[in-house]
Parts: sequence; C-alpha cells; structure tokens
Amino acid sequence: MKQLLLCMACVLLALPLPAAAQEPSIEQLELEAVKAKIGHLTQQLQDEQQQRDTDVRLLKETDEKISQQSAQLSRTGEEITAVRARTEKLEERLGPLREQLTNQQQHLAQQVSASWRMGRQQFLKLLLKQDDPARLSRILTYYGYLNRARIGIIDEIRLSYEQLQEVNLALATQRESLESHLSEQARLVSLLQEARVEQQQIVDHWNNSIGSNQQQLEQLAKDAEDLNQLLASIDKAIPEEFRKLGSAGFATLKGKLVWPVSGKITRKYGEKLSGGVVLEGLVISLPEGKPVRSVHGGTVVFADWLRGYGMMVIVEHDSGFMTLYGYNQELLKQVGDKVEAGETIGLSGRSGGQKKGSLYFAVRRGERAMNPTHWCRAVSKGKVG
Repeated sequence: MKQLLLCMACVLLALPLPAAAQEPSIEQLELEAVKAKIGHLTQQLQDEQQQRDTDVRLLKETDEKISQQSAQLSRTGEEITAVRARTEKLEERLGPLREQLTNQQQHLAQQVSASWRMGRQQFLKLLLKQDDPARLSRILTYYGYLNRARIGIIDEIRLSYEQLQEVNLALATQRESLESHLSEQARLVSLLQEARVEQQQIVDHWNNSIGSNQQQLEQLAKDAEDLNQLLASIDKAIPEEFRKLGSAGFATLKGKLVWPVSGKITRKYGEKLSGGVVLEGLVISLPEGKPVRSVHGGTVVFADWLRGYGMMVIVEHDSGFMTLYGYNQELLKQVGDKVEAGETIGLSGRSGGQKKGSLYFAVRRGERAMNPTHWCRAVSKGKVG
C-alpha cells in the first residue's frame, strides 16, 4: 500500500506554482512542510491498515493487478482498432492500383500488337516510298511519338507494379500485427479472468473471516474513519488560491448535475449498515467496465486504492466541494489532472471487496457528507443516468 495516500502529497506538485527566485519562498517552505505532514499521515494510515488484516494487502494487490490488466486490455483494443483502420485503407488502395495496372498492360499490348502488325519491313518500305521530305519528317515524328509513348507506358506499369508491391507488403505487415495484437488481447482477457477469480476468492475469504456483527461494525467504522481522515488531510493540504483554479459554480448546479453512471441505486445515502454505521454516499449497481464520468469540472486530488472503497478517484471542485468515485476497475486519471464535466475518469468495477459491478458515489463539502440525490438529476424508480 506504499502508493496509497502518497498521491495526496503529489497533488501540490501537480498543480501550477508561481515562478520563484533562487531561494525558496516562505510559501514554498510552508507547502513543503504540508506535504511532509501528509506523507507522514499517509505512511501511518498505510501501516495501520496493513497490520489490521493481511487480506487487505492481498485484495489491494489483486485490485491493482486487475486495474493494470484492464488498462493494458484497453490499450491493446485501441491498437487493434488502429491497425484495422490502416488495413482497411490499404485494402481500399489495392483495387484502384490493380485496375490501373490492368489498363496500362492492355494499352501496352495494343501498342505492341499494332507495331507487330506493321512490322519493321513495312516501316522501311513506307520510308523508301516517300519522295516528299516534309511527309517523311512527319512519319518519323509519328513513329518517334509511338516509341516514346510505349516507353512511357512501360515506366507507368513499372511504377504501378512497385506501388502494388509496396501496398501488399504493408498490408501483410498490418495483418501480421493484427494477429499479434489479437493474440495479446486473448492472453490479457484470460489473465483478467484469472485475476477476477482470485479477487472473488479473497473477498469470500475476507467475508468468512469476519464472522460477527461486531467485527463487521469495527471494519466499516474504520473504513469510514480512514476516508474522513484522508479527506481532511486533502482539504488542509490544498492552499486556498489553488481552489480558485477549478471550475466554478458547483453550488449553483444543485439538482442539475448529471449522474456519473447509469444504473440502479442498491444502497441509499444515509442507509444504516451492519452495526448501525451510516452510509455517507450511495452505491449504484452496473456492469463492470462502464465509463465513470466526473459530474463537474475540477482537479483530481486522489487516484488510488483505499480500503473499503477499492480503486477510487476524488475530484476537488470549487468552494470546498468534492465528489468521490469508488469500486472502480480502472482509474484513467492521475493526481493533478484537470477534468471537465462529463469526462471519463475511470471504469466501473468491483474493487474493494464488492461482489458485483458497482460504483460508490459521494458528495462532500470539506468533511461534511451530502446526499448525492439532492445534487444530481431526479431518480426514476430507483434508477439513475
């Protein structure tokens, strides 16, 4: 979990800072102190989490493995699409080139046939019969033109043939590349399936090891405490002047924000979980691998794995508002990235110990949890998006 909350310290590095002189300013020294403090809190929280449960480490490793393999699979899919597009363009060139070569060969054949019919003896007889020098000159010019045209056609045929060979070679290369990418895609799909089986086994073992309600309560309470600690650290770490760099107007969009995904709400905000722990966000059920979009413009201040929430992205908006997106299969943004409303920031999954594809979504202002259904568009029969 060595990279878990160190991203919090990186957020200040990722944001633009004013130009400085040779000596560090007081503000810079203060920021360095803040980053050092966050780094200490990060390490402390990480050590505590790993000490509590070996399965946490195993689950984190498996979730991260799935995230990496999913990213590789996405890149391979994009490469396959690009190779297919290049292959189609090359195949489109083949038809006209073949037709052009056929026409040129037919034209040459006609010229050769005409020349053969006339023959060299006929040409000499025609020359010897001419008493008029002007007419003789015209005949020689005409035959010279025919010879040059024939040579020109031969050159065109040679060029067309070379182009055809070049396209065929490029096409063979692209087809070989496509086969290689498809093979790699199949390998990654197999690895991803194996990792998901491993993930489910860890989740089952984890759930079986937490036998009593008291243990579940302690785990849920600690997960919520860790999240609140993380948010408080992020909130304190970001100077006020940097908050003004994000998109404005979050508060004015209450009830108008577009949901980050389409799906069914399976756990509501404020719902009491095992042992009376209150859910400070909501859970939306949807298939794995679906785009998760930021509901508003802002800056990514966290993009990593967190116990209880899996692969999570936190976007900081204006006026202290934050939105949280957990249980992802893959994170597509890094700390410091600027995002626009509707921009894809991750792919849905079941990381963090979930049994099926879902998204944890929460709205915060500082450490205060807010009901997402009050901020996003109306819910219809339990469904959103």
